[in-house]
Amino acid sequence: MKIIKVSTDLKIEECDFLKMNYQEQLKIVNNLIGNGCSTYEIVYPVRLYTELGMSNNPDIEPNKSVCMLVDEEGLSKGIDINIVGSYLYRTDLHGNPIAGNVVFAGLTRRDGVLQISALQDDIEKELMLKLTYLIISFNWLLNP
Repeated sequence: MKIIKVSTDLKIEECDFLKMNYQEQLKIVNNLIGNGCSTYEIVYPVRLYTELGMSNNPDIEPNKSVCMLVDEEGLSKGIDINIVGSYLYRTDLHGNPIAGNVVFAGLTRRDGVLQISALQDDIEKELMLKLTYLIISFNWLLNP
């Protein structure tokens, strides 16, 4: 069971995310986001769904939904902008960038409450491939 981290320097990494309690999840996600993250925000970046074809509705597609986790205070910390996260979030249209590392996780509903989870294996592989292609494109544009 994995989640995916994309860093501000365009590195992508699969990370183990086994079943655990909320406090353990919080610690792992905050550590992956880094930069002293103490509170992450669940974000639903439009292009993750429209361009990469992921689902954002755990009620319609249980165990197939994906969200992006970001440092809620990233911009105020003055950390680097995440190009991949900002692109998926459509920063080019509204001007609000995503700062810091981002994590892609599953989204499930348990007992009526939305919770993050590991990505389903087939979803994780598909998203990993699509994010890798996106990163290759950005690297090509930034370093011709």
